[in-house]
Amino acid sequence: MRFRRKARVQALSTAKEIQLAAGNAGSAPPKATTSALDETIAGGIARAGSQGTIHPLDTVKVRMQAGSDIPDYFGRTRQLSIRGQCQVHAKKFASLYRGVFGAASGAGIAIGAYFALYSWTKKVVRKIDPNRGSGSVAFVSGAIAGAGSCVVKVPIAVCIRSVQAKVFPNVLVAARSITKKAGPRGLFTGFLPTVFEDVPDMAVKFAVYETLRTIHGRVFDRRTNTQEDLLIGGIAGATSAAATTPWDVVKTRMMCSASTRPSVRAAIGQIMASKHPVKGFFLGVGPRSISSGIHTAIFFCFYEAILRAATQTREQQIVNSAAAE
Repeated sequence: MRFRRKARVQALSTAKEIQLAAGNAGSAPPKATTSALDETIAGGIARAGSQGTIHPLDTVKVRMQAGSDIPDYFGRTRQLSIRGQCQVHAKKFASLYRGVFGAASGAGIAIGAYFALYSWTKKVVRKIDPNRGSGSVAFVSGAIAGAGSCVVKVPIAVCIRSVQAKVFPNVLVAARSITKKAGPRGLFTGFLPTVFEDVPDMAVKFAVYETLRTIHGRVFDRRTNTQEDLLIGGIAGATSAAATTPWDVVKTRMMCSASTRPSVRAAIGQIMASKHPVKGFFLGVGPRSISSGIHTAIFFCFYEAILRAATQTREQQIVNSAAAE
C-alpha cells in the first residue's frame, strides 16, 4: 500500500515537472512532444483556414499580375438600371471569392506535403550539425522542403490562378481544358519560377519566424501568445513576399496562359517589353505583401494553436498514465 502511494506521489510530481517545463520553455515549439505527423496535420489545417481568409486579396493580386488581356468568360456590355448596377457590383465583389474552396483545400494539401518534408529535413540537419542555430536550420530546411513540395503545389496553383483570373469558371474545367490543350505537362506550367520563388520565400519566411521566436524566448523567457504569433508571422510573411514578387509575376503570367505552354523567357520578355519593366516585375507587390503578411500571421497563429492543443493532450495522457500506475 505504501509502495503504491509512493509511486502515485512520484507520478504526480513528474507530471507537475512536465507542466512546469512546458511553461518555462520560452517560445521554442514543443518539439519533444510533437511528431512530424502532428506538424503536417497542423500545417494543412492552418493553411486551409488562412488561405480561405485572404483569398480575395490573393485574387486581386493575381488579376493585377495577369494583365488586362486575359479573356473574361463572364464579361458583358449592356446598359443597366441602378438595381442592375448594384447587382453587377455585388457580383464583382463575390467574384473575388472565385475558386476559394479549391484554393483552401489545395493549399492545405500543398502545405501538408511541405511540412512532411520540412519536419524530416529539420531532423536530418540537426543530426548532421547539432550546433546549428534554429534560424539557420529553418532556412536550410525551408529551402529544401519548398523545392520538393512544388511537385504537389504547382498543378493545384495553375488551376486555381486560372480561375481567379477568370480564364476558366472553376478548377475542374481549368484542369480538363489545360490537359486537353497542353497535356499533363501544362499543369506544371511555371514550375521553374515557382521553385525560384518558393525556395527563397520559404527559407526567408521560416528563418525570420524561428529567429524572432527564439529572440522572444530569450528576452521574455516564455512562450509566445496568440497576438505575438500574429505579429511575428505577419512580419515574416510580408518580408519574404516583397522580396520574391518578381518571380511571382513571371509565374502568374505563365500560369494564366498555361494552355499555350508559355516559356519563362517569353514571360520575362513580355514584362521587359512593357513601358515600365522594373515596375512590371513588382506588379501587385502591395496586395501580395499585405496578403502574405495576413496569410502567414493567421497561418502561424492557427499552426501554433493546433500544436499547443496536441502537446497539452499528450502531456495530459502522460499525467493520466503516470497517475494510474
